[in-house]
Amino acid sequence: MKARDLLGENESAIVLFTDGQELHIREDRTGSTSNWKLSRKHDYDKVIVYRRDIETGTNEVYLAVPGDITASSVPGRSVLGLANIECAGITDEGWYAFAEAGSNPVRYLGPRR
Repeated sequence: MKARDLLGENESAIVLFTDGQELHIREDRTGSTSNWKLSRKHDYDKVIVYRRDIETGTNEVYLAVPGDITASSVPGRSVLGLANIECAGITDEGWYAFAEAGSNPVRYLGPRR
C-alpha cells in the first residue's frame, strides 16, 4: 500500500511520518498529531499518518479528516487536529516509497492526474 492508493480521483492529502509519540487517538476517533512544520498554503482533503513502530518494525497507516491547526508548545511548530481516524492497515513500503517523498516527514499529495 502507498499513500496515493488511499486517495480518490480528485482528493489530496497531507502525509505525515511519525514514531507515534505525538499521535493521540481517542475512543471517539478524534485526536491530534503535533510538532509539525506545516504550510498553510496547502489545502488537503485527507490526513494520512504513517506510523513506524520501532519495536515491532511495522508501518501502520491511519486515515483521518483534517481538523484545526493550532500552535504547538514547540516554537514554529503546529498541532493538527484529526477527526474520523481509522486504521487503514499496515504497509511494507518504506517512507520514501510510501509517500513518494524524501527525508522530510511532511508530504503534500495533490489529486491524481
